[in-house]
Amino acid sequence: RFKAGGKGYGLRATEPIAAGAFIEEYMGEIIDEAEYEERLNDYANRKHFYMMNLGNGEYVDAFAKGSLARFVNHSCEPNAKTETWEVLGEKCVGVFALRDIAAGEEITFDYGWTRRGFKRMKCYCGTPSCKGFVGAAQEGDTTLPFGVFRDATPADRALGEALCGRYIRVWWADKKYRRYFAAKVVSYDEDKGTHEIEYLDDEQEATEDLRSLANVWQLLKEGEDGEDDPPPTTKEKDKAAA
Repeated sequence: RFKAGGKGYGLRATEPIAAGAFIEEYMGEIIDEAEYEERLNDYANRKHFYMMNLGNGEYVDAFAKGSLARFVNHSCEPNAKTETWEVLGEKCVGVFALRDIAAGEEITFDYGWTRRGFKRMKCYCGTPSCKGFVGAAQEGDTTLPFGVFRDATPADRALGEALCGRYIRVWWADKKYRRYFAAKVVSYDEDKGTHEIEYLDDEQEATEDLRSLANVWQLLKEGEDGEDDPPPTTKEKDKAAA
């Protein structure tokens, strides 16, 4: 293990590793889908955490404890890969070399990470073919928008029909969530003054009064790229919970 700058910790080969060789098992706490969703919310403000999808609604969480494999970083040109197999009925994930790896070389694999909502994970691999963000090729950046959000202004709240087709994120003040959820504004009911929005995580539709100051939401700036804005202030949270 070594400090790898903006990537946090990384893992280097201490001796030459042949192509196809087993490197390390990815170990941690096995959790179900519900616990996974809850922990994603808990980890929302952390730069580094360690999750691995086992399939069939099971995940490995190596944040609190796990093997050295949790320190393997993502790369757009990886020299290793992960494989899942069963041992005595238990699912296991192993890291295997894609090619010969020299002693002292950093071990990496492609996270194949799927973005949830708008938040993207910046890639620090620095390879010639780096896509800039983890999982960009798998997700199709033209279908799930991303960028800089700003708090809704009085003018935004009065847009009505003009908001249709725009992307927003709505603050959920419920103790179970207390986070933003990304959505697309689908339609506007002029008589009621409400908007129909579709949440991107689960494609569920909801009716929201986006004019109300009690509804905390942010608007995606058009034509700009960048990281998500920070969560709302305590004052905004209290207003939303009132």
